[in-house]
Amino acid sequence: MKVLIGTNNPGKIEGAKQAFEKFYKNVNIVGISVSSNVSNEPVNEEIYVGASNRVNNLIKYAKENNVDADFFIGVESGITNLLGKWCIIQIAVIKNKNGEESFGSSSAFPVPDRYVDDIINSDLGIVMNKIFNGNGQKNTKGAISYLTKEVITRYDLTREALIMALTTFINGDIWANWKQRGKMVVHEKNTKIYIILTYTGTILSKIIKIFTRDECAHVSISLDVNLKEIQLFIYIGQGIYLIFLN
Repeated sequence: MKVLIGTNNPGKIEGAKQAFEKFYKNVNIVGISVSSNVSNEPVNEEIYVGASNRVNNLIKYAKENNVDADFFIGVESGITNLLGKWCIIQIAVIKNKNGEESFGSSSAFPVPDRYVDDIINSDLGIVMNKIFNGNGQKNTKGAISYLTKEVITRYDLTREALIMALTTFINGDIWANWKQRGKMVVHEKNTKIYIILTYTGTILSKIIKIFTRDECAHVSISLDVNLKEIQLFIYIGQGIYLIFLN
């Protein structure tokens, strides 16, 4: 099994290896540096956006360079405000070769208030290096290793976030009809929704028209430009609809 992860960071690569080897055999993790297209220290929603961007940029790289892979991983760490407290968290996004996607998060650890502005305006690694006299934490075990006396490392947080994301893939029975449900979820800003208003002239349509006095008796929606899969709504008056799924 080949897995691409959008980073050359050895801590995140090792965390990914540990996570996937919990569930899969013969795992080959390949780190490729791609952009997250977010700030150096992502804040709040930027963390997820950065992880997702890494996945999409990985897929683009793979297509341009004819690289085959079973999974594509994006992991992003950042600072977020949780219940009024600032903390550091990792978000992992995983997409398989079929385009199915999931995400997970690591545990969060608190940040002293006096360092929050420095982290947001700079980078957690740089700030922590200054605090701990420059021990190269950014590319090894991470800030959390210093804060927990090495009880927990960057590897652990990455592994945890990825295991959470993998729960979708390793529990196929729970996620039955995943593809069908996924088609009705709008993930991208530019996804088009097609609305079809019709009057068929059938007996049912004529009866509906008598009650509603509208030109159209039926409304359907679809996310498919070819209209092969649609959901039909029939309005019968007084706020009541009949719904047929195709």
